[in-house]
Amino acid sequence: MTDAGGGRAGPSKPAKDSFRRFWQGMLMQKYIEHDKDLVAVLPHLYLGSIGAGANYDGLVSMNISHVLVASETIEFLFQDKPEGFVYTRVAVADLPTASIDKHFSESNAIIERARHTGGKVLVHCFAGKSRSVTLVLAYLMTYQGLSLDAALALVHSVRPQAQPNQGFMRQLEAFAQTLNTKQQATEAS
Repeated sequence: MTDAGGGRAGPSKPAKDSFRRFWQGMLMQKYIEHDKDLVAVLPHLYLGSIGAGANYDGLVSMNISHVLVASETIEFLFQDKPEGFVYTRVAVADLPTASIDKHFSESNAIIERARHTGGKVLVHCFAGKSRSVTLVLAYLMTYQGLSLDAALALVHSVRPQAQPNQGFMRQLEAFAQTLNTKQQATEAS
C-alpha cells in the first residue's frame, strides 16, 4: 500500500482496530484460563482480573452480589443470570494520565452499600493489577483506616501482581494526604 506521495502508508484504521481486538481477545483468553481466581481482601471485598469476572462458578460460590468493573470496555457478562449480580462500571483507562481519583467516592459507596446489606463485591479490571487495585486501595484507606503502604501490603498478600500505574499511585498518595488532613482536623476538634 502506498500513500499519495508514493511512500508506504501505515495500516488503515479498520486494520488497526481489528488487530487491537485480536490482541485483546488473546489476552482475555489468557486471563480467563490462567487468572480466574477471586481473591478475598476482606470478607466482603474481592479482587481479580477479567478472568475472575468471567468465572461464573467462582462468583456464585463466593456469594458475590455486586461486580464493580473498572474499565471502559469490559462487558457485564452475567447481568441476566438468576443470581442477579449488580454491575457497576467505573469507566477509566489504565493510563497514568487518567483521573481515577474522581471515582473513589463512588466506588467506596458501592462497596459500603453492599457490605451494609450483607453483600460481597468483586472489583475487577482487565489484568487485575492497576485500576481495580487502585479502587480497592482507596476503599481500604477510607473505611479500614489503613495507610497507603499498609493497604498495598494487604493487597499484595493476596494478589502479588497488584501494581497501580505511576499516575494512579500519585493520586493515591494525594488521597492519603487528604484523608490524613481530615483525620487530623477531626482529632483536633
